[in-house]
Amino acid sequence: MTLKRQSQVFTKEEELHLAKYLEKASKLHHGLSSLCVRQLAYQLAIQNQKADEKICKWANNIASYDWFYGFMKRNTQLSLRVPEATSLSRSTSFNKHNIGCFFENLQKLLVKYHFGPEAIWNIDETGLSTVHKPKKIVATKGVKQIGKMTPGERGELVTACCATNAMRGYIPPFLIFPRKNWQDRMLNGAPAGTNASVFPSGWMTAENFIKFLQHFKKYTKCSVECPMLIIMDNHDSHISIESLNFAKENGISLSTIPPHTSHNSVWTTQSLL
Repeated sequence: MTLKRQSQVFTKEEELHLAKYLEKASKLHHGLSSLCVRQLAYQLAIQNQKADEKICKWANNIASYDWFYGFMKRNTQLSLRVPEATSLSRSTSFNKHNIGCFFENLQKLLVKYHFGPEAIWNIDETGLSTVHKPKKIVATKGVKQIGKMTPGERGELVTACCATNAMRGYIPPFLIFPRKNWQDRMLNGAPAGTNASVFPSGWMTAENFIKFLQHFKKYTKCSVECPMLIIMDNHDSHISIESLNFAKENGISLSTIPPHTSHNSVWTTQSLL
């Protein structure tokens, strides 16, 4: 009982709200790991201004294991599940049950908000290398190795996050450069309206996803009165309290597709990118 009292940080209503979100995320094929739940709990505690000594003991901006196991004991409808291995998932995820669940959840959103085709958006990310793949060239027969100038030996990964709607409309791309500090010259020659951010690896993060949502709002003019639907892959990098609140406050509904099925179920994977 002592462990339970020490690990209690949120009110019953706050924990119930969090538990319902985790259940909904799982049904939408966006189940969160224990690490992500602990990160989400920390963000929620900061947002709700939990000035408690227990929060001070949470190191590295993440809730403690003590809190997590206490939370799971208090919410017995939740359990830790082991997902399928990736190789097995790729061959079995695109099935009638998983795709059926996705379209069932999608239909509920369409009925609730009456989205038109111009309000249904798909976002996808792709990695762009700064080194081009050389084409074949004419050279002397018998020479073992032929060289050609390239920007670098290995190049660097730049992530492009693109969005298009069911009317084939699109917004300017959002880029993530593999840098620690931003420089305006990074957008030299980019398409008009392109926005960007930085991260050492060049990957999408929760902090950059909120910037993308702000970029999305700027060009779609979405609002509570003019809601928009975003269909996307389920990446942990997209999830944060800040991004969820921003989406809710600006009329953005997020729907995630089942893991390892975008190659068959999303049109941007086959056409835009």
